[in-house]
Formats: sequence, C-alpha cells, structure tokens
Amino acid sequence: MIETSNKEAMSIAIKFFKGNIALSLTTLTILAILSLLKAIPSIGFISSFAYSILGFSIQIYLMRQVDNINRSEDIEYIANRTSLKELLTTHLDIAIGGFIGIFLTFIILGTLLVAFLSTQMNLQNMANTNINIFIQNFSNLPNSLAISTAILIIMSFLGYVFPAVVGEMMMSNSLKEAFIKSFLIFNPKIWRRTFTKEYFKLIMLWTLVVFVAIILISLISRMVLLLPIVFILIYALLLYNANIYLFAKRVLKD
Repeated sequence: MIETSNKEAMSIAIKFFKGNIALSLTTLTILAILSLLKAIPSIGFISSFAYSILGFSIQIYLMRQVDNINRSEDIEYIANRTSLKELLTTHLDIAIGGFIGIFLTFIILGTLLVAFLSTQMNLQNMANTNINIFIQNFSNLPNSLAISTAILIIMSFLGYVFPAVVGEMMMSNSLKEAFIKSFLIFNPKIWRRTFTKEYFKLIMLWTLVVFVAIILISLISRMVLLLPIVFILIYALLLYNANIYLFAKRVLKD
C-alpha cells in the first residue's frame, strides 16, 4: 500500500508526468488552450466548464490507477501505456456529474452567504446595491468582526472537508452517484470522519503547498516568456491534488 503523505502525492504526480512526456505535454497544451479561451467573452463560459470537466476527468483517471498500485514506481509504467483518449474520456461521465454537483454546491454556499449578509444589513435588493456601498455598510456593522470571523471559520472548515468530499465523489461509479456525493460537504457524518490526526496533517500540509504554488504561479505568470512553465506547474498541481483527494478519502475515520 502506498504511503498516504504529501511527499508521496508529489512523487506520484512527477512520475506520472515523466512516465509519458508526450502525453503530459499534449494534455497540458489542451488545458492551456482552454484556459486562454476563457478570456474570450463569447466562449469563455463554455471554455471554463470544459476546462474544469477535463481536469476532473484527468484526476479521476490518475486516482483510479494509483488506487490499484502498491509502489509509486508503477505509475510510470501506467503513464507510458496511457493514451490521450483514455486519460481525458475514460471517466468523463463521472467528471461531468461531479462538476455539476460541486458547481451547484458553490452556488448554494454563495447564495446562503449573500442572503445572510443581506439580512444582517437589511438590504432589500443586493443586486442593485453598489459594491462600494455594500462594503462600507458591512464594515460599519457593530458586529462585523464577529460576523467576519464566523464566516472565515465556516469557510475554512468547509475547505478542510472539501478534499475528502472530492475524493469520495471522484471514486464514484456513475454520473448520478458522483453528483449526489458532491453534496457530502453538507453532511455532518463526513465532517466527523475527518477528525483524525492523519487527515489533519495531510490537509494542512496540502494547504501550505497549494498556497505556495499559487503565489509562485502568480509571480511567474507576469512574465509572458515563462507562461509554458506556468502551465506545466498548473498541470503538475492538478496531478498532485488528485493524489491528495485519494489519500484524503483513504484516511477518513470509519
């Protein structure tokens, strides 16, 4: 059994990338094109959806392969035998179901947050309120610090649980199951299952790695000549996250 650690997650991601350079470069080129197309108003929305779904599909494929090996070295052999079609489309149905579920989850959370803040400020119509006035009104609330703290704690906790939820969702067997499991983030039972030292350590280190990676990517992306490196880092991060989602599911308390 592969060790469920951040170090192992990084190692597997690198080995899968190196195991089939042609596959990796072709895949990240497709993702890069979709990412760039997001800037075009007429097709940006569709490109964003396609990017997310293909990203999920890649992660699900890698997770399934890693789940069936006992040594991280074996992933290089698997990568070498993997075709582009297999990587992108083998689990496309599950990726679509999971994406729709998670997308709706974020809409629900966003709606609840806006509704809560609207109630606190007694605003009749948030949609027609100037954002500057919104921020000013919120900052002038007597209990704004308490509200901000409460929101931060809730969002941080949901972020802590999120990898386990994605891990459960990505290991589903159908579009419908993936869609349903996406809403596990609202289930107290899965919250309880994340209360372990092993899960906490895994996710805290993962959070730090992702935070540093995002800063690094942001800095490098300012230089046009280094954009290829940016896309390589983003793809490597996608592979690394897939392993973390699998490990997060594995270490959940029964």
